[in-house]
Amino acid sequence: MQCFSWKNYQVEVKRNWGQKSLTLRVPFPGQLRVSGPKSLLKREVFRFLEENGAFIERCESEWKLQYSKASIQHFRAGETCIFLGRPRKLEFLEKSGRANVLLNGDQIQICQSSFEPAEVQKTLIRFFKKTGINYLSHLVRIQSEKMELYPVSVSFRSQKSRWGSCSSAGQISLNWRLVLAPSEVAEYVVIHELAHLQHQNHSSNFWNLVENHCPQFKQHKKWLKDNHVQFEFLDPNYLSMGAFFESTKTNLGL
Repeated sequence: MQCFSWKNYQVEVKRNWGQKSLTLRVPFPGQLRVSGPKSLLKREVFRFLEENGAFIERCESEWKLQYSKASIQHFRAGETCIFLGRPRKLEFLEKSGRANVLLNGDQIQICQSSFEPAEVQKTLIRFFKKTGINYLSHLVRIQSEKMELYPVSVSFRSQKSRWGSCSSAGQISLNWRLVLAPSEVAEYVVIHELAHLQHQNHSSNFWNLVENHCPQFKQHKKWLKDNHVQFEFLDPNYLSMGAFFESTKTNLGL
């Protein structure tokens, strides 16, 4: 994969054997993803982006609208964040020693000595990462047995625009942030990546296999698209992006 800058965007280019046309996605504000044939030249990418400037601007506007609707997380007691698809209220309990997190019904109890926003965010990230890895590992074991498809290895990452991937060598990578999503949505992503062990493409055979094990997959895909911004508070740079969220709401009159 090749990466470079174009105007105010970071561009990822993926070249594939057998692909004849170019495709463009805007997975996140300021990011563009282009895929095309193996022979694709950089100047052809630039021309393709220029030709699709209106599409890019429209996608950027849609992203900003999504951000404007999302609640801004300041990491204060009483605020809510999602976990396993349900809103949970943050509760702070002061204690000395090592920080820890407890689940109590619809509350996430953060136990530590400092409740500065940056410290609260770090504690939440550690908790969701550890919980997410354990949770997704469990889902992989269950779905692998059901589908009779077993990955060579499973790794976990935190990415803004990708929920999972499967290499040609049978290695699966999953986004641990999926622990925030409803269980059936996380299961869909696991099933999607396991299906790639049998079909390294998005052919009708691939989608038929996914649907056999996850009949509501279209609904789950839509949930991820519609709720993407609810995962942003786990970005280590989220607090520094606060001005962007506030200005987006202001510019749209919200």
